Amino acid sequence: MTICIIGNSHIVALKDAADGFPRPLSYFWAPGKELQGVIVKDGKLVGGTKKLRDRFAKWSAAGRDVQIEVDLEASSAFVVVGLGLSPLDLAKSYASVRLFNHMGRGMTMVSDDCLEEILVARIRSTWAFKIARLLRGSSDKPIIVVAQPAPMETGKTVVPQSAQEQKKKSHLQVLDDVTVGESLLPIYERALARAAVSENVIAVAQPATTMIGVRTKAEYQSKPDDHRHGNKAYGAHVLGRLKSEFEAIGL
Repeated sequence: MTICIIGNSHIVALKDAADGFPRPLSYFWAPGKELQGVIVKDGKLVGGTKKLRDRFAKWSAAGRDVQIEVDLEASSAFVVVGLGLSPLDLAKSYASVRLFNHMGRGMTMVSDDCLEEILVARIRSTWAFKIARLLRGSSDKPIIVVAQPAPMETGKTVVPQSAQEQKKKSHLQVLDDVTVGESLLPIYERALARAAVSENVIAVAQPATTMIGVRTKAEYQSKPDDHRHGNKAYGAHVLGRLKSEFEAIGL
């Protein structure tokens, strides 16, 4: 039986590195937010609208190595990748709870516990976890969720082209402070683990060897002008973690 990998464009790094993986893999993916329209019907994960089903058929016919549907009984396990699950949530959440200290000592935070609770709620609200819940409601097979890579370190020098990009960059700049970033990353990883336990799934955090501070090392960047996606080498590290998780649960 195959392991079905479900997600968006962030699964490409895993696909590129999949040669030699000890278990057969299949893929059910769509770009961007397209998978938000999937449902479970008659024991299968399918597009919830004719438009989405037609898209899957078109992508499959075009040789994009994507299934039209997923028979839940035909897979031994599921891996959900990306779909809004990102260490960038740490930057967004930290920005919402940090305060200016009236004593003039710069930025401080309400509490680590407060940040962790916010992160747990934010993580559980991602489409990665929504699809994991959809799967769990119809299958008792192992489900692993994998966050997309943290923003690339090369993104530090990119000039924002919109207000949204500027806001994102300002959030990350705070975490780029080594002392701040290294102290907060474990909070994100604890929150991710807690969110996974609450949904009866397994979470795989970004491999530490691929990170520098709270960003992904430049050597794992897919393209020079792409500051979001990992490359084949990055995918190999993630598959290594998945292999260990599958071995641990006897798959």
